[in-house]
Amino acid sequence: MQVWVKRPSNFLPRGFPTMPATTRGTRKHEDRYHKAGSHCEGPEEWPVRKPIDITDTAVKGLNARVRRMPEGHIVGTWAVRVMIDGKSRRVSLGNMIAMNASQARVAAIQAREAAKGGQTIKSHREATQAARVAAQATAAVAEKAATLLYQLLFDNSDPDRKSWSAAHWDGLKNGDVYARQVELLMSDDIHLPASALTPEIMEQVFLRKSDTAPHGATRAMSYLRPALNYFAKRRQCAYNLLDLASDHKTKTVRRERVLTPDEWVCIWKAAGTVMFNMGPTGLAIRTLMMTGARNREVAAMRVDELHLDRYEWHLPKDRSKNEEPHIFCLPAKAVEQIKQALVMKEHHNIPGPWVFSKEGKAPVMIGSKIKTGMDCRSGVKDWVFHDLRRTFATQLAERGFSGEIVDMCLNHKASASRGGVAGVYNRSVRLEDRHNAANGWQNITNNWLDETTSNDNVVRLTS
Repeated sequence: MQVWVKRPSNFLPRGFPTMPATTRGTRKHEDRYHKAGSHCEGPEEWPVRKPIDITDTAVKGLNARVRRMPEGHIVGTWAVRVMIDGKSRRVSLGNMIAMNASQARVAAIQAREAAKGGQTIKSHREATQAARVAAQATAAVAEKAATLLYQLLFDNSDPDRKSWSAAHWDGLKNGDVYARQVELLMSDDIHLPASALTPEIMEQVFLRKSDTAPHGATRAMSYLRPALNYFAKRRQCAYNLLDLASDHKTKTVRRERVLTPDEWVCIWKAAGTVMFNMGPTGLAIRTLMMTGARNREVAAMRVDELHLDRYEWHLPKDRSKNEEPHIFCLPAKAVEQIKQALVMKEHHNIPGPWVFSKEGKAPVMIGSKIKTGMDCRSGVKDWVFHDLRRTFATQLAERGFSGEIVDMCLNHKASASRGGVAGVYNRSVRLEDRHNAANGWQNITNNWLDETTSNDNVVRLTS
């Protein structure tokens, strides 16, 4: 490569040859050199960091811009001038250390040909920056692909990103229930990368859960669907992951199951077996059977909500389904179970505000796994925990208690007796009547248990 250089020439990088002083155009370049270098004889006399352009006469437009650094060494870059849209533009080709003279000539020729053909010309700096941006985008995509489903749903360790649970479920009254249901549904696959999930995997997840709790699987899928749609829009997982699972969801059918006295007694006794009596879960189930409350309300019962001297349990509005505070009137048998749980809590020094808790970190769960154990020990089939409330209401109504009192005991707000205009104006709580209903339920269950006990004591004679 022929490049004009003022003598001496040994200060330039290797691969940067000189051209004779008699070459055409020497005077022009010599004048430019003398103007920039102030008639210096070598690099030791150059001004520090002041650039000098040296032009090649073999490839039109190719030049090298060199400068002396304070440490004494010479650095430079290759560049070529091309015409773009009728204007001359200087396009850098690269560093003189990374690109020798032959490579610079080839790059210059290619750049000029591309400019003549109307192609987009990028300088070395622009190309490097574009490559850096592309690498960052690729890394971001790879990071998204490697993100686990658990991180997207529950992990809040990254301060720049909120999990779905923190952003959406934590603001809901039953958000902890939604999070727990989703975590149980995805327990076997929650630590997979979200991008690895497929509709076939989600179908198998749903079928495994629906074998034991079909309605719970359907509800958990409805809680998970908005989260997966949100992640899919941000290319963190595939679209339509729940399409195949939706074909198997269980339709909610209105239940009319009322337990018989014998079935109720079998469930009561099953809650007192060794499996449940060793911990607070059995006591929570028995309290549930005596109060007619919802299982979530009983499971998360707090010590500061109890007024056992008045046989009352005050449920705050933030834990009530209808978002209104409610007073449950407790039968004596329910108070007995609660006191036993409090003694157990104090004896084992269990922390936490909950009455029914195994380690103090969270309240007990009265769900499908507990229900499966109850089925094995009670022998009662085709029942759910909500049937206990229906049995409670049915038995009280058959003993002559009014529908209004029964609805108040159940904490029903939208019923015929407490909804509409009547519910707006009639704010009576009728505690005395509700205490009478609680005592009536106590008598009913005592009769059931006494009859079963007396029957167990009968000796049957063979003929």
